[in-house]
Amino acid sequence: MTRPRHSPTMDLEEDWDEIRAGARSEDETYVGERDAQGQPVVYVQLYGVRRSLPVTELGYDWGYDGAKTTQLAIAILTDAYGKAVACKLYALFADMVVCRLPDKSWTLTRGKIDEMLEMFL
Repeated sequence: MTRPRHSPTMDLEEDWDEIRAGARSEDETYVGERDAQGQPVVYVQLYGVRRSLPVTELGYDWGYDGAKTTQLAIAILTDAYGKAVACKLYALFADMVVCRLPDKSWTLTRGKIDEMLEMFL
């Protein structure tokens, strides 16, 4: 079953500056890598400090259209912007970004995510 396409609402566009102003540092970097067994590992790095992105029961993945990519999109957006933004934009972010990430490893800075979301709006 294919995930339905999502269109952001206009009220989110009007609130974008406020959302971005309340966001954490643009230097924050989301990193996805495969461990020695090929399993996905995702963490957030800021000024050399790493913290794991909370993992759902289903887990995360990237590079294809599926439930695990949706979970990763929700996790990144929730971590970066909160639940309200994640609920509105997760499907679009999964379709336009997470599904297209390279299989082996990737990095997304918070600034780059901001730029992508601005293009979507």
